[in-house]
Amino acid sequence: MPRRINHMPAVVFAAFVFLITPIALTPARAQTAVADLLTVDPPATSLKDHVHQAVAQILDPKVGPEADWEARWEAARKLQLAVVMSSDPRREREAWIEAESCKMTAHLIVTAEGSVRPRLLEVVHKEPVAMREVALTLYADENLPGAINILINLYETYGSAISEFAPLTAALCVVHDSPLAYKFDEVTVQPPSAEALFAFYVARENKLLINIRSGSPEMIAYVVDVAATIEDMQWAFSTYGGQRNLRTIMDNVRWTSQNNDPWQHRSSRPDFTLQNILAHGGDIRKRAYFGAMVGKSVGVPSVWVSGQHGEGLYYNWSGFLSQERNGFKWIARNKDREDYEDVISSETYHPRWSTEASLAFVGAEASLYSLSTEDRWLSRALIGATYVLRTLDADPAPITIAQARKKDAVRKLPFINKRGADTANKLLQTAARICPTNNALWAAVGQLGAGLDSRELVKWIGVAHKSTLREWPAYTLTAARLALTGVADDKTAYRVLSKVADLFKSRPDLAAQAYVQLADRAAQAGDNDIAFQSYRDAVNTSIDAGAYVLTAIGRAKAFLADQGRPGMLLELTTPVWAGLKQPRLQDQTKIPHTLWYRVGLLHADALSAAGRSGDARDILDRIKGAAGIR
Repeated sequence: MPRRINHMPAVVFAAFVFLITPIALTPARAQTAVADLLTVDPPATSLKDHVHQAVAQILDPKVGPEADWEARWEAARKLQLAVVMSSDPRREREAWIEAESCKMTAHLIVTAEGSVRPRLLEVVHKEPVAMREVALTLYADENLPGAINILINLYETYGSAISEFAPLTAALCVVHDSPLAYKFDEVTVQPPSAEALFAFYVARENKLLINIRSGSPEMIAYVVDVAATIEDMQWAFSTYGGQRNLRTIMDNVRWTSQNNDPWQHRSSRPDFTLQNILAHGGDIRKRAYFGAMVGKSVGVPSVWVSGQHGEGLYYNWSGFLSQERNGFKWIARNKDREDYEDVISSETYHPRWSTEASLAFVGAEASLYSLSTEDRWLSRALIGATYVLRTLDADPAPITIAQARKKDAVRKLPFINKRGADTANKLLQTAARICPTNNALWAAVGQLGAGLDSRELVKWIGVAHKSTLREWPAYTLTAARLALTGVADDKTAYRVLSKVADLFKSRPDLAAQAYVQLADRAAQAGDNDIAFQSYRDAVNTSIDAGAYVLTAIGRAKAFLADQGRPGMLLELTTPVWAGLKQPRLQDQTKIPHTLWYRVGLLHADALSAAGRSGDARDILDRIKGAAGIR
C-alpha cells in the first residue's frame, strides 16, 4: 500500500491518552474563578438549563483571548463532574453532551496561542454547530493546533457552511491536522488541501453515499484521506459518480506483469494519475490504489487493504462501506480469499491516526455510521466523563434545581454517587450499550485497567466478542489489546489473554494471535518460561491456520535469540515443516512466496542454530531447487 507520510510525530492508536493534565493554577485563584463561573443565579428549573447557563458563562462571548482560559477550562471540567454526580445520562442526554462539548472547547481555546486564539473564539461564538461537532470528535492527544488551523481556515473560506456541513468539517480537522503526503513507489502524491476537499464534496453532496451533513466524522474520515489530486477526483466522479457497489471497481484496471509493466521504466513512465492507471494497467497494488481512490472521489468511505492468504502469498485489494438493510458495513475482504480476511496482516492505514490498523479494527467502526448523532455524542460524553470522574481532586458543589416538581426530583437522582474506577466502569458499560465497537471506548477501558480485576476484564472482552463475532471476530483481539494497556499486573493480563484464546476454538489463527500477545507480554515482563510456552502454543495452534504461523515462529525466533537460546527454535519449526507439502505450481517464481518455502527457510535457520548445518543445507537445496534458485 502507499506509505502515508505524516510530518508530525506518529500517534500510536493502541495507546490513546485522553487524560488532560490540569494546568497548574494557584488554589485561591482557581477556586474563586471556578466558583464564579459555575454560579447560576437565579437557579435554573432543569439540569439542561443549568448547564446551558453555566456554559454560557464559561464561553462568554464578551470575554476576549486575554482572559484566564485555564481557569475557564478548569470550570468546564468541574461542571462536567457536577453533572456526572447529579444526574442519569440516559435521562439528561443534552446536559451530559453539552458539558463534554464545553470542556473540550475550552481546552481547544487554551491550546490556541498568539494570533490564533482570537480567530478561534470567533468560530466558537459564530459557528457553535461546527464547533460542537469538532469538540466532540477531537481528543486531547491529537494534534490540536493543526486541527484548530484547519477549522479556522475552513471558517474564513466558507463561513457558515462549516456548520451546515459540520461532520465534514470535523473529519477534515482530524485527518488533515498535519501536512500529509503519500509515497507510492518512487512517486510522492500531495493530497488536496482541506479547503479544496470541502468545496469538492459540498458541490457533489447529492450524489455521495456518505452524509456530510449529519453522518459520523469518524466514517467521513475514510473519504477525506484521499491521495488523488482534485483533477483526478473530478475525472473519477464524472466517470463513476453515483455508483454504490464498487466492490469490483479495481477489476476495471488491466493487470500487468512485472515484465511488461509500463510503470517500471523510468524514462517512459506515465504520470501517476487514476486515468493513466486505467489506461495502462498496473500490478495488484496500483489496481487496489485505483479502487480506493475512486471510492473516496465519489464519496464512498474506502480503504486500501493488504494481506496474505493461507499460502503466504501477498494480495492487495480495496474495500468500501456499503449500505445494507440493517445499517452500514464494510465490504473489505478480498473476494477471492473470503476465508482469510483476518489472517496475519489484513491491514490498512487508519486515516485519523496515521498508523496501520487491522481490517477488523476498521471494519467494526462501521457501526458508528449507523448511530444517531445524539447517540454518537452521548457515547463520547460518557467516555469523556470517566476521566474527570477519576482525575479531579475536589468534589463539585451540588447542582441546585429551583422549584423541582416531585417527578422531576425523581428523574434527577444521580446515576452514580461516588468517584473511582467502579463508577467510571459503570459509565463505560453504558457507552458500550450504545456502541460496543467504538475504539475510543476500549482505550478508556484500558485506562481503567489497573482498577479492574481479571473477571471484570474478561466480561469486557465478552462484550466485544459478542458484538463482532459474526462480521469481524478479530476485533476481540484489538479490544483485548486496548483494554489491557493500563493493566500493570502481568498475571491478570495472562489470565485474560488465555480466556481470549479459548474463545477461538474454531478460529485457530485468531487463537494463535492471542497466544502471541500473551507471549509478547510475558517476554517483556521477563517471564521467560511462560513466554516460550505461549509461543509454542501459538505455533502449535496455527499449524493448520495458514500464514499466521510465520508470525508466530518469527516472534519466537526473536525471543529465543534475545535469550541466547536460538537452538530451541527447532522444537517449534519441526512439526510445522513436517506437516507441509511441496506446492505444485507451474510458475516457479511464485514458490518463494508460499508457506512451504518460507517455513523451510525458518526451519533451515533453526537447524543451523541447533548445530545441524548439513540438514539445513539439504532443506535449502530442496526449496531453492523447487523455486529455480541456484
